[in-house]
Amino acid sequence: MTSWGPLLPHVTVPTPAPGEPGVRAWLRRSALVVVLAGSLWFLLFESGRPLPWLDESATMLAIQRPWSGVLALFGGADAPLVPYYLLAKYWAGMLSWLAPLEAVRGLSAVAAALTVACAYLLVSRYAGLLGGLVSALLLLSLPAFVRFAQEARPYALLSLAAAVSWLAWSAWARAATSNQGWGWQLARAAGYLVTLVAGPLVSLFAVFQWPAQLLAGLSLPGRSGGGRVRLLAASGGLMIVAGLVTSYPVLLAATHGTGPAQALALDPLRIINLLGRAIIPDPDPSASLLVLALALFGGTVGALRLWGRSSERELIGLCWWWLVVPMLSSLAVGIWRPGLLQTRYWQPALVPLAILAAIGLLATARAAFRLGGRRALGLALGVALVLAGLSAEAKLVKPTQVNIRTVGGHDGDLVGLLAVLDPLVAAHPDALVLNSSARTGVALMSVRPGVAQSNPLLEVSQTSSSIWPTVRAASQLNTVGQQHLRFIWIVGRRDPAAPAPQAPPSMLHGQGFKVVSTDRSGQWFVMLVQR
Repeated sequence: MTSWGPLLPHVTVPTPAPGEPGVRAWLRRSALVVVLAGSLWFLLFESGRPLPWLDESATMLAIQRPWSGVLALFGGADAPLVPYYLLAKYWAGMLSWLAPLEAVRGLSAVAAALTVACAYLLVSRYAGLLGGLVSALLLLSLPAFVRFAQEARPYALLSLAAAVSWLAWSAWARAATSNQGWGWQLARAAGYLVTLVAGPLVSLFAVFQWPAQLLAGLSLPGRSGGGRVRLLAASGGLMIVAGLVTSYPVLLAATHGTGPAQALALDPLRIINLLGRAIIPDPDPSASLLVLALALFGGTVGALRLWGRSSERELIGLCWWWLVVPMLSSLAVGIWRPGLLQTRYWQPALVPLAILAAIGLLATARAAFRLGGRRALGLALGVALVLAGLSAEAKLVKPTQVNIRTVGGHDGDLVGLLAVLDPLVAAHPDALVLNSSARTGVALMSVRPGVAQSNPLLEVSQTSSSIWPTVRAASQLNTVGQQHLRFIWIVGRRDPAAPAPQAPPSMLHGQGFKVVSTDRSGQWFVMLVQR
């Protein structure tokens, strides 16, 4: 007699035929193909529709540079992102038939789909096929995961780097403490080393996975004290090698990178809010609370050794290290530099959260099976609870998922600006667009490059260490008004009660220009100025 599987471990069935393990392996491989293909379809669906937000626009400016111009960014605030910009530029070049923004968003979608596949592989290794499938579904249902899977930024790659690293670490840690041959152990160690090297090149925050893996190695069950020490020494040695290999770009990134300029107060309420928004980027906390509750329940069940197998308890332990240590490290960095405490840097935490939540669902189903009495009733109750949990979570997150794929899903303000700007540009194609904000100029360059690049107030350098345009002094442009009859002037005002400017920009004073129309959209005034 043998176990029916991870969902119903106490139900026994006749001993399988000799060929059944091969069938089971085929099912797991087939499920992997389905998970990967389904994830790609879901994440690429309407990924080109949302307008870019500011950081995505910066990516577009970076990949428009020559290769030497991208490397020049190592000397500025974008130094941590230079390896990503190089990869994005190469990727967009390979997919030259796509618009650059869609191509680079495709890179994030592929990275996120591979992350889902890694989660499936890791969980199915410890908790069986059903656990892997539920984990993959839960991860795909998290709107924050989908949001950054459809962005031209490196955060989906950061999640992939962490997931691949844990998958490789798990395989190598088992091989390092087994009786497998040296060749097999060296091959797995080399694979793990590659993931260690790739992580900090994607994001410096990937380094926070290293101490988590060291601690996870010390807590692995079934290992002798000497075996754990050897695993710790071997892991530390590989991390030292990876640190030396990546030392130069990491040093440049650490010394030149500044992170977001916005710095908010660090307090417990903000941390809780950030954690919720890291799961569901929506004011409604209900879906985030459901995911957190399931994750905590799964972790508690594993800690109490209820309704689970030893391999699942080992997986729960790995997930807790994976979740807690990097987040505490991020909080420590946030105390030193509050601007770095951003939800997008917590993307790797969504994978262990989804895994713990999946185990929580399965544990609930097992409890229902035990309480159900008869096997058929218990099976029905268990399956119903799993489906009900997935359905409830999907219902809560659906509005946010839909919003992500709307035109303004990433930056609604830009939608309003274009709604006012585009008709003016169409009506006055000879008018130059004037805007003295580098941030607004960068956003427009990614969606209306022809309009934005004709702006005489902004100068874009392809060799500067800064990705942002330089704002020219109005005194340098005193002849512009003599060459054109009308301009479209964009002015930003954060205060909703701020009045519209009444006079044309200073560079046009004394030349007979006046403001003839004014429209407001969100934080922007869009004015037509002519003689």
